[in-house]
Amino acid sequence: SGTLSVCPFAMKEMKKEDIYEIHGRCPFHRKIHDAPPGPSMSMNEDVPIALVGRTHQTSEKAAKLLKDIGGGDRIRELCTRFYALAFEDKVLDSFMFLDDGAAAHGQRLADWIIQKMGGE
Repeated sequence: SGTLSVCPFAMKEMKKEDIYEIHGRCPFHRKIHDAPPGPSMSMNEDVPIALVGRTHQTSEKAAKLLKDIGGGDRIRELCTRFYALAFEDKVLDSFMFLDDGAAAHGQRLADWIIQKMGGE
C-alpha cells in the first residue's frame, strides 16, 4: 500500500472491506483498519439525551456507548463515509458551505459527536 493523500473512508468507490484489506492503517485516523470484531456490546439499554436546561451534558452511559461501538475512530469513519456519499447527492450537496472534502467535514462532525458523548 502506498501513501494516501485522502482518508480511504472518503473514497466513496471503495468498499469498507477493501479498505481494511488494502490499507493496513489509515494515516487519517489512529485506528489500524483490521476487520472489525463482531458486536460485543456491554450496553443493552437506551441512552437518553442528558439536558440541563437547554444544554447537552455528557453522561456515563453515552461514554460507555461510544466505547462499545469502537470509540472516536468508529465515529470518524462513519462521518467521513457519510460525507463522501453526501457530496455526490445534489440535494445534500447544496447544504455544504465549505468545499474542503469529506475527510474535513467528517472530522468536524465526528469531533462534535465524540465531545457530546463524553469521549476523548
